[in-house]
Amino acid sequence: MFNFVMSLLVVLGIGIAVFGIGIEFLLPGGSPGLNLPQLMIIVSGLALSLAAALMRRRSFRRRFPGFLTKKTLAAVVIAYWRWRSY
Repeated sequence: MFNFVMSLLVVLGIGIAVFGIGIEFLLPGGSPGLNLPQLMIIVSGLALSLAAALMRRRSFRRRFPGFLTKKTLAAVVIAYWRWRSY
């Protein structure tokens, strides 16, 4: 059941990414090219599908909490520091 739910989340993430790519055709007055909100939708969809695909692997599920806290915290701190410096 867990793998089925993770497979659905992979499909949902890909669907969100495709929606983000095609959103300029759905909204009236959309300009061609990628803008920041559209790019954020695409990246979030791809991140969801990648995380769900990795969670299907049993070896990754054991290491995920430690990986998430260390690496994500470091990425957030570095991104915040870079954002504040501009």
